[in-house]
Amino acid sequence: PLHEAASRGHKEVVQALLSMKAPLLPRTAANQTPYDLALQNGFESLAQLLSSHKLPEPTTSKFEWYHGTLDRNEATSVLKNAGNQDGAFLVRYSDQKKGYVLTMCYAQQIYNFPIQRMGECYFIDDGPLLESLEALVEHYIIWGPDGLPTNLRWPQPPRPAPPVPSNPRPSLLNGSSSVSTLPLKQRRSRSLQNTSSHTSTLPLPERNKPMNKLSQWSIA
Repeated sequence: PLHEAASRGHKEVVQALLSMKAPLLPRTAANQTPYDLALQNGFESLAQLLSSHKLPEPTTSKFEWYHGTLDRNEATSVLKNAGNQDGAFLVRYSDQKKGYVLTMCYAQQIYNFPIQRMGECYFIDDGPLLESLEALVEHYIIWGPDGLPTNLRWPQPPRPAPPVPSNPRPSLLNGSSSVSTLPLKQRRSRSLQNTSSHTSTLPLPERNKPMNKLSQWSIA
């Protein structure tokens, strides 16, 4: 529809389609966009409108459907475990293809569509050029199959990463985390005071009295 409106110079129709989130860069068989057709047919103000149009932010998010690196069998297993619903989908990175792949379900069958790049844009087969993965997914949610077997309907979120196990730091003093913060000189002074306070109070002659032989062997 946007191609037709742009090629005929119908500015109001173009504005209405863009307000409904119509893709800005659909392509003809000759790889022409609505901007190209408007300019080619002499509608310069319309071409300017198309080139300056600011695309709205997609309402979908990668966290809802992007699984990172998965092979085809793993992606198939995710969709089958979700019930093989028509329109269930996920996006993954394929090591084999070195790029993104849309994996979706329809009529109990699993389909895989490579997501290609052209400059900064993403596209599937002959579909429109879209500025991000989020915009690509939203296009196929809103605007119907457009080359896919059905609309994208049921995003399959990735499994949450397992929590990192806690590893508390062992205590330094037999389970006690309290360590003296006194300066070294004060700690030494206090230690000497404690030692002197436990010194025997026996009379001097008794303290200096030599031990007998039996006592020496007993201690040894």
